[in-house]
Amino acid sequence: MSHYTKIILREAPLLEITFDNQIIHIVDFKNEKNNATIYYDELQNIAFIKGIIKVTSVSKHLEIEVSEPNISDAENLVSEVKRLIKSKDILYPKNNYKQESFESFKQRYNGYGKFLFTVLKNEKPNLFNKLKFYQKISEKEDSFAEYIENTNAFVIHLDFYSELILIYNNEKHIEFGTWDKHEIEKSINFILKELV
Repeated sequence: MSHYTKIILREAPLLEITFDNQIIHIVDFKNEKNNATIYYDELQNIAFIKGIIKVTSVSKHLEIEVSEPNISDAENLVSEVKRLIKSKDILYPKNNYKQESFESFKQRYNGYGKFLFTVLKNEKPNLFNKLKFYQKISEKEDSFAEYIENTNAFVIHLDFYSELILIYNNEKHIEFGTWDKHEIEKSINFILKELV
């Protein structure tokens, strides 16, 4: 059975959003050019909480505020959801992350899995050179590296407090932890066999 929700925003109302597990249907009563029907099979959840529309697509998260009383949000909502669906980025939206250099990462991060990137740099330089390093603004202790090449994309996430190496894209996910004796080797093998 489909989960079905209707949101009517504004006193007029100016904006109506209905969604279930297949589509988002947006009707902008102020400006018809913003009307849209968006199919989102790859989206996992959409919710309206305290003036914010929250959209989740596997590892991607998108939040859109809808609190301005005199401005229609439909155009922004449509463009942001379309961008979410089409984006190759795994880390999304990028304004939740701060890009950093590999040197900055080495100086900043001293947790579990740190040497994975040094091994990748030495043994798989072509792969390593396509990585971009990020620090999440809300989780400054962790480290993220994102790989995007043609249709292939994945993230290596080093979780400082949980002592985990997490490797994932929109379809596959694996974790290595302190229980693994050869976590670096296993991580690289998974990347080479499953992701690139």
